[in-house]
Amino acid sequence: MKNKIYLILSLFLFSCEKEEIPITLISSQSNITQINLESNYAKQVFYNLEKNLVTSSNFKTDWDLGFGTEEGVFNIILNSSTFSKLKKIENVIFEEVTIIPDSINWSWDDPSDYNNTATGSIWNINTTYILDLGFDSDGNTRGFKKFKIDTFAGNYYNISHSNLNNSETNTFQIIKNDEVQHSRFSLINNTIITSPTKNDWDLLFSQYTHLFNDPTTPAYLVTGVLINQKNEIEVAIDSINNFNDIIFSNINDYIFNKNQDFIGYDWKVYNHENGYFTINSNINYILKNIEGRYFKIRFIDFYNEIGIKGYPTFEVQEILPV
Repeated sequence: MKNKIYLILSLFLFSCEKEEIPITLISSQSNITQINLESNYAKQVFYNLEKNLVTSSNFKTDWDLGFGTEEGVFNIILNSSTFSKLKKIENVIFEEVTIIPDSINWSWDDPSDYNNTATGSIWNINTTYILDLGFDSDGNTRGFKKFKIDTFAGNYYNISHSNLNNSETNTFQIIKNDEVQHSRFSLINNTIITSPTKNDWDLLFSQYTHLFNDPTTPAYLVTGVLINQKNEIEVAIDSINNFNDIIFSNINDYIFNKNQDFIGYDWKVYNHENGYFTINSNINYILKNIEGRYFKIRFIDFYNEIGIKGYPTFEVQEILPV
């Protein structure tokens, strides 16, 4: 009788035991994205990580100068994608600047920091800037313009600009627009072009001017990726782990960088013998956005399905905590 009681009690306990619940690891969808820069790198393309979406694009020759929009801050950037460069002429009347002096060196913007510009941060009405407009998408020179900053205060810039021979003289007032990072202005068309909303993009796929510590070749036009530095995007590199093995617990192992050109152009390598780009497949990029969300990216190709260059293709996936 005692044995029967033990057996019944044992069956009762096991029958009441809860079923085991399997643990499911949290994961996100991996996406393959291709960016169309065109074969001659004619476009600038703005991309949003969270949405996995191109939010804006333009032809790189659409603009020449970008005017900063932050309250209390005045800065002017060059259109780095056309290989634009600048000479600063001090204490000469604007109309008298008609030649390009050899005694003054050309200057470029620093691609790593939008605050370090060729125009500098100290301006006066007696300074004339000669702008080499660089090259169009087919490699043709775009000529020269000169401009001066007449006034800047509050929420606007007033500028004058013309050809070197003083033809096509124009004045224009650029009103600060705090919805965008820079008001991008065309000296050729004397107009502001549409820019993406400042918080709606994370990566800019484009040509840009890279600076070398080399007096013989101080600058070179490259094709790559710039991050939205103003929107607090940060990047780290992982060249040890496989893309699929990178998880949230790895995050503390990374050192993040805020330089605009940290992703840059060298995720691909050009082979001069066969005239072909190959991808550095061992490089993974870890990106942190302003909301503290993490994403991983690896480049797969620089060519589209029919072998045309100028189509960066990458895999992107959000790294979720588990």
